[in-house]
Formats: sequence, structure tokens, C-alpha cells
Amino acid sequence: MLVKYIRELVSRPDCNHIMIATGYWDLPGTALVYEELKDFFARGGKLDLLIGQEPQLQYYQASSAAHKFPDFYIQRDVESLTDEYKPIGKLIIDNALTEENPEGKFEIRVYGQGEHKEFLHVKCYILLGNNHTLATGIVGSSNFTLKGLRSNAELNYLEENGNSVAAPYTEHSTSKSHKAWFEKLKTITDYGNQA
Repeated sequence: MLVKYIRELVSRPDCNHIMIATGYWDLPGTALVYEELKDFFARGGKLDLLIGQEPQLQYYQASSAAHKFPDFYIQRDVESLTDEYKPIGKLIIDNALTEENPEGKFEIRVYGQGEHKEFLHVKCYILLGNNHTLATGIVGSSNFTLKGLRSNAELNYLEENGNSVAAPYTEHSTSKSHKAWFEKLKTITDYGNQA
């Protein structure tokens, strides 16, 4: 189960930046790492989440009619969550990078809007620390969802070579690191710093 490794890596005191590219994201998946993320944000960590499709609240997550999440009305959406998911929604709101909260540590972007309408189908988790003290990349088939992290039959590859994971891309590079790949992909979004 991928969630076990993510919990361990996020809990490391030297983990200060997480980058996740995923086709799908849901609140139950985030719930699996809620405590670790809460501590991560409390110590100043930053999370960049790039998703392929804006998620919909499922009927069992909403206390009333389902709304899009995390669209521009995130506050309204969190108010519609059941008590089980409200702490996760509050954690997202409290840490979201928005115009109202430019110091936010959680940036959510939806890939493939505007001119780039293709669907982001990749699944990549990058966990970084200062000076490559932690540079771990996980690439595979697991979406950042409950089923992807815990219950589906998935295949993922763990990379701990700091150069493969975090090296900057230059004109002399023969390949891109996970981080350089993510940063390039992140530029192909239209939602910017809005959650």
C-alpha cells in the first residue's frame, strides 16, 4: 500500500516540499494522510498538487447536494461536507494558496485547461527536503485517492537517487529529474494560484 510510504516520508522532519501530479484526487485519499499533513503544514511544509480533473464531492462526503471541489467556492464546499470530512476541508482552506491567502502552503492546480485540453493521467509523488536530505520520487499507477493509495491493485516505483529526483534541468542535462518534469508540467495550467 502506497499510503504507508507516503505517511513515513511526509512524517520525516526534513520533508519540507511535496509535489503530486495525479489524474484524480479525493478527500478520502487525503484523509489517509490527514494527521501527517497537519503536522507537515504546521512545520512550514509546502504542497503542490496538480490534478487532471477537478474532483466532485461524492454523495457520502456531502451533507447536502454535492458541489465541485476544490473550485473557486471552496469555502462553500467545505461547509457542505459531512463531519467526517470537515477537518480535511478546513486543513485545505487554512493552508490553500489563494489571492486572499498569499502565504498559503497548499497550491492546487487543474491541468489541461484552456489551450491544453488533454487529460493529465500521470501519477507522481515527489518528496523533498533541504539540500537533497530527502529526495524521493514515486511513479506508478496510484492516483491520490482512497482506492489508489490503499485498496486498488497498483504498481509503483520508488526512486531515492537525489539526482534523479531533484536535480535542476539545464541545457546540458541528458534527462529531466522528477522535480524538473513536475515544474515544467505545472506551467501548463490556467488556474494559477487559486484553490
